[in-house]
Amino acid sequence: MKSRQRYWSTGRVVLAGGVALLAISGWLRFQQAVELWGWLNWLGAVPGPAYIAASGLVIGMVATVIFISALARYRLADLFQGGFIYGYTLWYWTERLLLSPPGSNRTNLPFAAGATLLGLAFTAGVVVYHQKNKWDQFTS
Repeated sequence: MKSRQRYWSTGRVVLAGGVALLAISGWLRFQQAVELWGWLNWLGAVPGPAYIAASGLVIGMVATVIFISALARYRLADLFQGGFIYGYTLWYWTERLLLSPPGSNRTNLPFAAGATLLGLAFTAGVVVYHQKNKWDQFTS
């Protein structure tokens, strides 16, 4: 008889925690953009408060739904979390490189790129490991 593996491995806890932090940061981005709308307009913020609010709202909503699916142990939650983290990373780097003021987007670039690659490798490892285990349990 096979021993039953616990659901909340360390990797899953870290992955769900990361998605929860992204959800919180998205909601805070939305809240701050709405609250400071006039100041952001006066400052001439690029890309503008509407973009900041909309992107925060989308990130907050999507990450919250994915986090709740992980808490509910939804069968595809690992894949959703992995896909969201990869999509968020693509959006973050696109925004950082294209919308930042010239020169500031290169600040601390090697560290940020290295940390991003480590995070993506960890995410892929957790998702692949748990999907492989699900497949092995299904086929045996």
